[in-house]
Amino acid sequence: LDILLIGAGNKSDIDIVRRNVGPAISKARIGFEILDSEDAATTFNFLNFEGRCVAAALFPPRDYYVNDKEHQAFIRDVRGGLDGATFDEVTFGVGSLLDSLTAGEDKHVRAACYNIWGFRTAKAEEMVQVIHKMRENVKQKSDALLDEKRKTSATDHTLLLQEMKERKESERIKRYQERSKVPLVEPGDDSSTKSKKE
Repeated sequence: LDILLIGAGNKSDIDIVRRNVGPAISKARIGFEILDSEDAATTFNFLNFEGRCVAAALFPPRDYYVNDKEHQAFIRDVRGGLDGATFDEVTFGVGSLLDSLTAGEDKHVRAACYNIWGFRTAKAEEMVQVIHKMRENVKQKSDALLDEKRKTSATDHTLLLQEMKERKESERIKRYQERSKVPLVEPGDDSSTKSKKE
């Protein structure tokens, strides 16, 4: 990792974040830069375009306001993936996180849930179970799609074989008909004398 960019929200939040986060990151010996979120996002995009190995943690400004309608829409989208009612793609980049959690090993799922909701809290354990349910549902869906693809493939293969048989049979009949149109040689004549008479 070349650098970790931390977007602290507004410029006024940079000192607070530097005081709280700086010592922990310094102990990890990771190169980091704390900027406001807008500059951090721009710098991240630039360094990423340059092919540098860069990571970013971006936080919204403290004065950023989300109204109730936007919040409910976001929660509905997230819960759509979490409640098991619909396992559609979740918006706002949460979908890729959920995909990686459902594909990961059990210890990684637990570690992620404990880091987000607290070590062995009721919410963390509940989310572990939800993710396991999602994983099982994704597996069932995947198996069903694979079975359907196998059936389609087998049907296509059978149809192709049938078509090849029919084509071969029609070619055989055509050759037989062409051979039956060849004039017969008169008894006592051979083919060499017949061509001379004509």
